[in-house]
Amino acid sequence: MSAYRLSAAAKQDIIDILAWSAERFGKAARQLYRALLRTAIRDRGGYRTRRRSKTRGERGDGIRSWHLSLSRRRSPVGSVRMPRHFLIYRVGRDGVT
Repeated sequence: MSAYRLSAAAKQDIIDILAWSAERFGKAARQLYRALLRTAIRDRGGYRTRRRSKTRGERGDGIRSWHLSLSRRRSPVGSVRMPRHFLIYRVGRDGVT
């Protein structure tokens, strides 16, 4: 498995997304979305490139995206029906950031 590192901005985005989910859909939905985010991040840390991830050359060299819906079947606590977010990540020599 490749290493991955979350930037400070990514960590803040996750906090904001989970707070919004709790406010809008409740605590249980927040927990489901949190599990989905963790699963997606682990999926991305496990592979430098993965089928169905997309190259985002317009954002810079080595930038790719992964929609959360691609990880929902592997989420350990249940499925989020319509995830809205995607991960933007950079593939480098040292792993995924």
